[in-house]
Amino acid sequence: MPSIHTLSSHLVNQIAAGEVVERPASVVKELVENSLDAGAGSITVEIEGGGTRLIRVSDDGRGIGADELELALSRHATSKIGSLEDLEKVSSLGFRGEALPSIASVSRLTLCSRQAGAERAWKIAGRDGEGAVPDALPQGTRVDVRELFYNVPARKKFLRTEQTEYRHIEGLFKSLALGHPEVGFRLLHNQKTIYQLPSVNSAQDQMMRLARLCGSSFADSLVEIDVSVDSLHLYGWVALPTFNRSQADMQYFFVNRRQVRDKTVSHAIRQAYQDVLFHGRHPAYVLSLDMDPTRLDVNVHPQKHEVRFRDSRAVHDFLYRSLHRALADIEPAQQVTSPGFSLDASSPMPASPAQPGLHLPTRPAGDRGPNMREQMASYSALLQPDSEQAPPNELAQGDDSAPPLGYAIAQLKGIYILAENSDGLIVVDMHAAHERIVYERMKQNAEREDVISQPLLVPLAFNVSQAEADLVDRHQALFGHLGFQLDRLGPEQLRVRATPALLKNADSEQLVRDVLSDLAEFGRSERVQEYQNEMLSTMACHASVRANRQLSIAEMNALLRDIEATERSGQCNHGRPTWKQLSLEQLDRFFLRGQ
Repeated sequence: MPSIHTLSSHLVNQIAAGEVVERPASVVKELVENSLDAGAGSITVEIEGGGTRLIRVSDDGRGIGADELELALSRHATSKIGSLEDLEKVSSLGFRGEALPSIASVSRLTLCSRQAGAERAWKIAGRDGEGAVPDALPQGTRVDVRELFYNVPARKKFLRTEQTEYRHIEGLFKSLALGHPEVGFRLLHNQKTIYQLPSVNSAQDQMMRLARLCGSSFADSLVEIDVSVDSLHLYGWVALPTFNRSQADMQYFFVNRRQVRDKTVSHAIRQAYQDVLFHGRHPAYVLSLDMDPTRLDVNVHPQKHEVRFRDSRAVHDFLYRSLHRALADIEPAQQVTSPGFSLDASSPMPASPAQPGLHLPTRPAGDRGPNMREQMASYSALLQPDSEQAPPNELAQGDDSAPPLGYAIAQLKGIYILAENSDGLIVVDMHAAHERIVYERMKQNAEREDVISQPLLVPLAFNVSQAEADLVDRHQALFGHLGFQLDRLGPEQLRVRATPALLKNADSEQLVRDVLSDLAEFGRSERVQEYQNEMLSTMACHASVRANRQLSIAEMNALLRDIEATERSGQCNHGRPTWKQLSLEQLDRFFLRGQ
């Protein structure tokens, strides 16, 4: 064995670079975050060869003094923390003091900077430089990184094609620009301007940036979020449920302005959407969470992608409740002003964003509503109105006196209801809409009733870990509320004597294991509610009005009014849209009127 010895500083930096610099996008991230921490109002990123030939980041921030340039390229040198107390409440994006020396150890790096009020800029060339020399630069900092991994061929051969590496940089650039709207950003690739984003100074500017970075369809289907509880502040935008993706590629979440990937966050958002999305589809959002930095540990990942919440359960509950409520509280007037179908006669009709749910009136205090059996019996008569509604013969465009979904005028093929409102034509899928109405009412009644238990003819015993068995002891009240009768037979054995009646055919062992897994990971579980909702959804589907049932005008109007009074009525239980708006302008364009 070789003798123990101290590694050279250059090798130490290269080892650190292996943690910090994964690919060219990692360099861009570190340099842009330094610019943001320096108070930059404008940042330019120039890329050549997918970042392997050149990465240049320029800003107009505070700059670095000539006497500090060389120190900035040494390990563990930073202006952002100075004590353990600072480390426990980090508010900057970068703080480790490893990025610049690590990057310099695997590239040809040049650092040039000029502080406010300084007569000139000063430049230093990487780790082999001979000290700072004068240079020309306005206030701010410019970092040139050339020939990345030129001296580490083993790392260089793992890089992908130029276009692939550029796509990683572009994705990172988008997230940084979305998370810092007050800063102007510019991106060039091979001397061609790709993005020129001025700083955001108004709501209109913000929508333009969202549309530029995420697409106009995303920007047209947004629900704004702004919720504060104690020291937690959630703000940003979530897309309507049927603007969904096959991959989780349009999900931007920032904690104290830092983009993070976190299981607690992902689980809470997925739960908020679970009742309105197709299985296997992913929601889209741009959300920011501001919180007390002392309740957050950002020092858990070399590239600062992950954070650790000191009270993850509180964060999970706050995110879930805020988003769950927001998706249910959209008013009808907001729906009919959002874009509907595209009626471009020269191109196929693309899918359009779904309409969000509506507000559901609450039942008077003390009124528990019908039980499940009475409720099911009453649904067959749900569409029978007490009296005929008499819609006007013609609605003037922009007439605010009409209800949001207007008045029924016809039924098409026994499937769709056609209605006229002040903006044009409403098309309703009557089965999908009625299914959501029935489902929401069933859920409300189920929430008001105690969960009924179904005793098992033969109790089920199975083994778990001791930690899982301890969870059962600590959460006996919760399991009882969920409809389980659960005993601990030994240090690592459980017995199920009863399960929720609605889930009598479910795999009881797997359901208990899933609940325990959630309790261990998130401190709470919605598994039973999710399974129960699936059963209620199936029941609602069978109880809803079927295709080819002929409805009177009065019945159709009764359904329209129920849609307006039901949460999440813009999509059925399976995530499909229930109705769409076609404006008079869209119809005119389709038929080329006025041209």
